[in-house]
Amino acid sequence: MSEFRNSFARSLYGSPLEKPKVGIVIGLLLLGLTLAAVVGNVIRLGEEFYGASPVDEFRTFFTALGLSLLAAVPAVLLLRWLDRREPEPWWIYGIALVWGGIMGTGWVIMLHFFLNIPAVLVLISGEAVKENQLVLSLAGALDAGFFEEVTKAACLLLLFWLLRSSIHGMRDGFVLGALVGLGFNVIEYSVYVMMIYNQQGAPPYLSQLIIRYCLLGLDGHALYAGLTGMGIGYALQSRRRWARLLVPLLMFSLAVLAHTTWDAWPELVKAISNSGTGGQQAASQQEEEVASEQEEETAPKQDLDKVPTLGGAVTMWITLVTLTLLTQGLYVLLTILLLFYSGKWERKVIGEELVDEVETRTVTPVELVAIQAGRMPAWRTRERAIYHCQAALALHKHRLRHEGKDPLLDPLAQAWREDIANLRSA
Repeated sequence: MSEFRNSFARSLYGSPLEKPKVGIVIGLLLLGLTLAAVVGNVIRLGEEFYGASPVDEFRTFFTALGLSLLAAVPAVLLLRWLDRREPEPWWIYGIALVWGGIMGTGWVIMLHFFLNIPAVLVLISGEAVKENQLVLSLAGALDAGFFEEVTKAACLLLLFWLLRSSIHGMRDGFVLGALVGLGFNVIEYSVYVMMIYNQQGAPPYLSQLIIRYCLLGLDGHALYAGLTGMGIGYALQSRRRWARLLVPLLMFSLAVLAHTTWDAWPELVKAISNSGTGGQQAASQQEEEVASEQEEETAPKQDLDKVPTLGGAVTMWITLVTLTLLTQGLYVLLTILLLFYSGKWERKVIGEELVDEVETRTVTPVELVAIQAGRMPAWRTRERAIYHCQAALALHKHRLRHEGKDPLLDPLAQAWREDIANLRSA
């Protein structure tokens, strides 16, 4: 059908952007949110550009940005594999990455202008809390965990709202959430490299890559936003009203908890190791810190990124993987189990929804048997293209039944059937 001649039109089917007047209002709102995010990022970068050579700082930032984008490629390809039954258009992947990188990070800065958990805690509790470094550190970890997950969740909700016909369940939610988190990670890596470069005089490209991409970048921000995305995706596939409300909130809470745990564990370890020490040891430690700061001011700058041997880099990576699994292992396991469940759900829905399409010759009996057995045709073949259209049709029909609409009369469902017929006759 001519109105669905491209993926853009199909992805916007049922979207509020289809209505011209509403689309203009939403476009202006998105423009305002984008400008706010850009201003937030400019403010953040402006705080870090305080060295003697702006040219070197720009070079460092954009070199780090390029390295981070390259490091994110394996994660994107793995997400594409997870999305193999009914893959979203690549431009949706690009929007998710850009929104996570620019809007997600920028909104955090703007939110902190109005609310900061450690500052609120000090305001409420007074000097007693102000002098307790452990409490302030834990409050800072919660501050980062909560507000960064709020902005990533906001990006996801916008994507789900505007591209509703392209998103069908938990697996789609995880893929888009992980892409948003990955984009966030790309920008944060670049900012941290430049920040450490300004403080120490050498850009820690390799060490920061190992820290932020120790599990191909699918840990950290991608994992947290993926959890939130799965919660929203479950709300789309479930018919239970209570589950559609509670599951997204539960998954978002887990994302905040996972993020806060990762940020807080160094301070908790330090507090446990220092428990039972007397004031004399604390004073001695303070003197050592002052002496160390004086040495840093007078000592020549050193290359923090220089790893003496390959074994040193491997040891650092193994250490970080171990720490990640110790602090995030339960969340990683939960994600794997939910992805396994989402795969079974997709296969079940596709197999069930295509049964009545045998009569329309949209699917042949042989194809239906293979689909219900979970088999897919080889990559880059006409049969694989037909399978993608069949899967898209099946998942769209499930959404229509969920909304009480007739799949036989729906124009997008008809467009998928026409695509399959055209592919067969080509």
